[in-house]
Amino acid sequence: GGGSPAGGGSTAGGGRTAGGGSTAGGGSTAGGGSTAGGGSTAGGGNTAGGGNTAGGGNTAGGGAPMPATCDGGFVRVTTALTNGVVDVAVVGPGDVWVVGTGQPFMVHVTDGGASGAAVACGVDYFAAWARADGRVYAGASGAVWRRDQVSGTCSMLDMVMSGNVESVWGTPATGTQQTLFAVTTSGHVAYLGDGVTVTRPDEDIADDLHVIEGFSANAVFAGGMNGGSSKGAIYFFDGGTWATTYDGPNGTEIFAMTFVSPTLGWAGGYGDNLLRWNGAAWVQDMASPPGMTQVRGLKAFSASAIYAVGNRDEIMRWNGQAWLKVGDAPPGVELEQIRGTSECDLYVVGRSGYVGTTRH
Repeated sequence: GGGSPAGGGSTAGGGRTAGGGSTAGGGSTAGGGSTAGGGSTAGGGNTAGGGNTAGGGNTAGGGAPMPATCDGGFVRVTTALTNGVVDVAVVGPGDVWVVGTGQPFMVHVTDGGASGAAVACGVDYFAAWARADGRVYAGASGAVWRRDQVSGTCSMLDMVMSGNVESVWGTPATGTQQTLFAVTTSGHVAYLGDGVTVTRPDEDIADDLHVIEGFSANAVFAGGMNGGSSKGAIYFFDGGTWATTYDGPNGTEIFAMTFVSPTLGWAGGYGDNLLRWNGAAWVQDMASPPGMTQVRGLKAFSASAIYAVGNRDEIMRWNGQAWLKVGDAPPGVELEQIRGTSECDLYVVGRSGYVGTTRH
């Protein structure tokens, strides 16, 4: 099931990659519905400035102006990547790593422009997550690689699993104290303490896992498919065990998740609707973006500022009432992921080497 990009970045079996690097903060909610406080919001929650329309000044249906985004909308970044770009790992504002399939595999992008191609860890990547010090963890076939920003050294971690690593997420690092999670197309999840040492054996919790996001080492969500025909599933890890928090019908396989706080988040993939996390359960929320039959990337800053990309060349934004287009990739270029620290610091990646940003 699922599948992941191969060769030139195409996906097999409808699968895609989804990466780490989401919210950081305090507790979350366990499957039983009790809430835990202390969580911080993701991505800074800043609103976009400017007010110019994106995508050439398109208007929403009926002629109403599009919501304000950053001046100029999304602008393409020129990099050495020519094949599929499947994930973007955020180091900080204006500082990201983009990874994909085919050389050079990994590129460091700063302040909206490429700072040079780094042909490090020369394998195809399907996911990435970065620490604030620039160290990046990239998921490959059955393994996670680490590249240190300062030294430039690259090594394969002692985290070998079955299937392609579809998503990587880590807790905020304090010195070397850190926990790293990775999930695969075989439904396995693996754990590394301090980003190096295996802390517990990898576990098989589903048929297929595509995305992992969390708040702390004791509050982590993983999404994918389990049973049936693309039957959606989301699990919650409390530091000890995994519990099912969403067991969906056929055709709802999960590929993307985003959180604003431990009591507010969204998930999507196949199906007509996005799911909303209310702190106790996943519930049906707004419809998926029109014509997007597979949501691959989500980034939310509030309930009225949610970005989505998927099997289209359009970048969509939910304004609390409707989905509106706020940017385009070249015609026919399907998009894979969107991440960033604010609406003026968003990066979107896709096939044919596409990298776009609102930071310019």
